Amino acid sequence: MKFLTVTSIGFYILAFQGMPGCVSSTETALSEVRRILASLQKDPRGINHIGDDGIARSFSWEGQVIDAVRLSNELMMGAVEMRHSEEERQILRSKWAGVDGFGVSVEQMWSPPIHVLPLLFAQPELYEMLMEQPLGQDTSPNPQKLGLERRSACYSIVCRYHTQCFANDCGECNIHDHFIQPHCEDGYHPSSDSSSERRPHFPGHQDGHHHRPPKS
Repeated sequence: MKFLTVTSIGFYILAFQGMPGCVSSTETALSEVRRILASLQKDPRGINHIGDDGIARSFSWEGQVIDAVRLSNELMMGAVEMRHSEEERQILRSKWAGVDGFGVSVEQMWSPPIHVLPLLFAQPELYEMLMEQPLGQDTSPNPQKLGLERRSACYSIVCRYHTQCFANDCGECNIHDHFIQPHCEDGYHPSSDSSSERRPHFPGHQDGHHHRPPKS
């Protein structure tokens, strides 16, 4: 009877992890970040933002934080993969290395400093000046002609608020770090996500669990 050595066992484990169909930790983190962003309570005219402090926030149209969640560094690295540009992903991997939201105070979660805010709220006049494309317009070539998947079509929509994305059967309007343009999240996937998990949560819903604490 033959016995496997530690080396050979390790080889088989690595080979199994590399087999097609196996879900990587990055893919798992990306899926979880998307679930978290989808579960945040929202202003239909607001956006979601992942800041340099490791906090995912839902903002109202006026820039008030409606909902907030601390993210681990693993989830921050998963969020990097939401960007479709490799150059942008490299920037975020460098900026967010070792960053998580668990050292952030409750006060900062709900009242982030200006250097954490997206440019949209930190410098609104500059933001409007830098926006080159009309809001809600597709800034890429026709996805149907290129044969792109629907999720790429959603990402190509430069949004200003969630309902612009929902009207196109896409997910939330998300922005990362200090990038100028928010993008619609990948479209809804009924085959993999239940309607309750992907349904947008607007203020007044009772199933959110990271809401702003009442003022004392």
